[in-house]
Amino acid sequence: MHSATHSTPSSSAPRASAAVQPHAPSTVPVPPYVSSAASVPLHVSSEAPVPPPAASAVPPSLAAAPPGPSSITRTVVHLRKDRGKPFQPAKFGKCLLEYFGIHDDFGRVECYIEDNIVYLQPAASSSQGKPRNTHTDHRNSQPMGFRFQHPPFCVAHKIKPEEKEALPPEILERGVDVGVCILLEAAERCLLMTRRAQHMRTFPGVWVPPGGHVEKGETLEEAGLREVMEETGLHVILKKAEAENEISAPKENPRSSFMLEEGCRVLGLWESLYPPVLYMGLPQRHHLVVYLHLKAPLMTSDLQRRLKLNNEEVDASLWLTQEMAEVVVYGSSRPASRDIPITLVNTGGEHAQGILNPKALRKKMPEPGFEVERLTTGTRYALKLWLQELYVRNEKRGEQVTCFTIQGSKRGRPPSLPSGRLQGKKSNPRRIYTSEAPTTTTAPLTIEQHVATAGCGSS
Repeated sequence: MHSATHSTPSSSAPRASAAVQPHAPSTVPVPPYVSSAASVPLHVSSEAPVPPPAASAVPPSLAAAPPGPSSITRTVVHLRKDRGKPFQPAKFGKCLLEYFGIHDDFGRVECYIEDNIVYLQPAASSSQGKPRNTHTDHRNSQPMGFRFQHPPFCVAHKIKPEEKEALPPEILERGVDVGVCILLEAAERCLLMTRRAQHMRTFPGVWVPPGGHVEKGETLEEAGLREVMEETGLHVILKKAEAENEISAPKENPRSSFMLEEGCRVLGLWESLYPPVLYMGLPQRHHLVVYLHLKAPLMTSDLQRRLKLNNEEVDASLWLTQEMAEVVVYGSSRPASRDIPITLVNTGGEHAQGILNPKALRKKMPEPGFEVERLTTGTRYALKLWLQELYVRNEKRGEQVTCFTIQGSKRGRPPSLPSGRLQGKKSNPRRIYTSEAPTTTTAPLTIEQHVATAGCGSS
């Protein structure tokens, strides 16, 4: 899973060429990168700067990072197993799921934020079935129990004790940082994905939802919406926030904003370490990532016209259809219908249309020594939760769906999928569902045509 903490590129960092390439690269090497926020300790001091980590324990993308400024406020995780005892800071490199005794796909924890600390504790039995929301201050609402997972190859379980002890003190004392990502859903059930710029310190060149760190005094929802605006130029205004704070559209681009009646909902929590595998180096960052879901009332074409990608943080974007989400999450034997149109941005901030081979999104692991263009494991987890909720919505509305077979699936029908009774047939545990039959056209399409023919109905 990617780190949700974004960094500010320096003048010495390599940048993409000003001439936008028509095709997205299939592999993304990790170049050295200099960041102003690479070594911020848990307790920030304005005195002597923190020295950079030793080169032997730092991957190339982090090795050249200088000390960070003292003005940055980090949001960290505190946790407890016993609800009658005080919270303690989470330890860097110690698996959070193991701490809570979560060993399957059904673990839940309560989560809320206060004074730039995210608190985790076991979910009370009374909170398991309640609706999910983003009330993040326990003084105003009852915390909810949210799904909590990490990758099956979690580095915290792979690293040897002597390797962990060899990490620099400034790494071990960081604790667990907090990031937030938003799955922004258009009216046709398409999700906005961005490709992290190649000069980013963590997870360069991979596809993720818009997201980043939590700044001082922000709620998780406020942090997510700010990151969406910073990375994509989409200014989401919540009606309740406008009424309370008299928020208006940005003067520089008022057409980029739109208003929503309802805010974000929490999909789930994800534990992430970077590098994600030991053959890329010892872990340098440990994050709790909160995935939020936000439904926009606008069509993909309307949102696409409002996009203004920030080339300092992302270098491309795409609209992931429900069909493609099913393919990458459940490994369907049905191939993607065609190349995926993407929006590229150059160093001058100019947009151009490109094409992405859909096979790139089906890659799951980085190569030894460098990242590859792929959807992160955490993003796949968030997409799975989104699809499950989508299937439940369809079943409640009695919507007719078609289905296709999963290649080599041995785990049976994914949880929360609609039953076969919707089609008058017996349930088949080797099937997943989509709203339209597959298409076979191979001619290049625009983003609007791609969305219109990908089997995405209005929701």
